[in-house]
Amino acid sequence: MRWKWLGVGWGFAGALVVAMPHVDAAGVSDRLTIRNDSAGPYYTPSTWTWPAGQTVKLTIVSHDDGASPLKDRSPETRVLGTVHRQEWVDGKPVGRVAGGRISHTLTIPGLRVNLPIPAARTGGTVTVVAWVRVSHPGTYAWYCEAPCGTGARGDGGPMATPGLMQGVLHVAEN
Repeated sequence: MRWKWLGVGWGFAGALVVAMPHVDAAGVSDRLTIRNDSAGPYYTPSTWTWPAGQTVKLTIVSHDDGASPLKDRSPETRVLGTVHRQEWVDGKPVGRVAGGRISHTLTIPGLRVNLPIPAARTGGTVTVVAWVRVSHPGTYAWYCEAPCGTGARGDGGPMATPGLMQGVLHVAEN
C-alpha cells in the first residue's frame, strides 16, 4: 500500500477511519438554528446557558443558503476553541471553511471560540456539530463575524441588532 493524501491527513487509501470526539454519557447538548426571513438572518435562540466544566455538543442547523464571503486567510475561516479544533459539517470533519463558502460564524471572543458556518445548498440546510468545553462560569457575548447584514459593509441591520446575529452565552456553576 502507498501513503495517499486523504483530505484530512495522510493515510492508506481505503483505511481512513474518522471518529467523532468522545463525549461521556453525562455530556450536554444544545441546538441553535439560523433562519433568514424578510428581517434578515438570525440565530434562535440568541441567549442560552451551558454548565461550567462540561463538554457541550453544539449543533447548529442553518437554513441560510446565501454566502457572506470572508477572505480565505481571515481568522474567522478557522475553527477555534473546540475539541480537536474541528467542527463537523454535514458529518465531515473540518478545521477551516473556505472564505467564499461562509454564510455566518458563531464567534465567542471571551472563550476564543469560532465556528464558521458554510452556506446551505439552495433550499436546503447545513448542519454543523462541534464539542466545546467551557471551564469558567461567566457571561460571554457571541456574534456573527461574516458580513451578513445590511449596508455597504454588511454590518448593519441584523448584525447590529441584539437577539439576531448577536447574543449572550451564560456559563453557570455546575
